[in-house]
Amino acid sequence: MLSRRHAVGLQVVAQDCVLDLHEASLSEHCLRVVDLQGERSEVSDQDAIALEDRAFVAALRGDTAGVRVSYAEALRTHALACAADRSAREGVAVQLT
Repeated sequence: MLSRRHAVGLQVVAQDCVLDLHEASLSEHCLRVVDLQGERSEVSDQDAIALEDRAFVAALRGDTAGVRVSYAEALRTHALACAADRSAREGVAVQLT
């Protein structure tokens, strides 16, 4: 693993569309969309980690209005993230069951 934090981002490439989410700074994030209509960007200065934390705590308290996926789907996503982390650390392919 790297010894320090580096830029965080996500790029999704699909038919006729590219979504590029990246940090402009620690507290500012940018979403760039390129599709058949052209290119546009939106910048947010909201703290994404704080928003995630608030949604998580609300769900624990029983407020499910902000829950976007089922528990089963969240568990599968968590298993995938853990497998990707293990694969990166150990340098081997990890089988999901």
